[in-house]
Amino acid sequence: LPAANGLAAGPDNTLYIDNGPIPTSALPDPKIVRLKIDPSNPMHVTEQTDWLQMTPLVDFPNGVRWANNRLYFSTSTTVLPQLGSIKYVTINADGSPSDATTLGTILGLPDDFSVIGEHVLMVSYSNNQIFLLSPSGEILQQSALLSFDSPSMVLAGQPPLFRPDEILVTEKGIIGLPPTPGYGNKLSVLTPN
Repeated sequence: LPAANGLAAGPDNTLYIDNGPIPTSALPDPKIVRLKIDPSNPMHVTEQTDWLQMTPLVDFPNGVRWANNRLYFSTSTTVLPQLGSIKYVTINADGSPSDATTLGTILGLPDDFSVIGEHVLMVSYSNNQIFLLSPSGEILQQSALLSFDSPSMVLAGQPPLFRPDEILVTEKGIIGLPPTPGYGNKLSVLTPN
């Protein structure tokens, strides 16, 4: 895959990988690939399938997570007004994906995200924000515009290093440029008051 970006472990010894927006010399080929792994040898792939095809030059998948019997993925689109979204599919009885359902949208370019219970924590790389989406996709909370330095991932804390009520945000900085002193390349920890 020329632009493998997100990876999630699914049921029945499967891995899901999105071929996303990382600039490469290859033509855009947005999709989610499913790998079936040999349960007796985790280093052996028994099948690779282009599992969920998307529209080239329209859809740009980024992150992928398996939770709540769904495969969630973040994607950007060139079709306005919906710029960024979290979508999900379920797995049909024959192993194929269901039609994608949009959980929620933002006016920004999403990067990676986390599923916490039935809520979604997501970042907007372009707006330098993080968002908390409800199970029905409403924006429950969001940070101020330009709160972070091009965030790439957001997670709830886990012991022993972090408390469950803390939020961890990786701040990438600007892709393709040399590191800018004081901008990006850090981990921020948000602690409740």
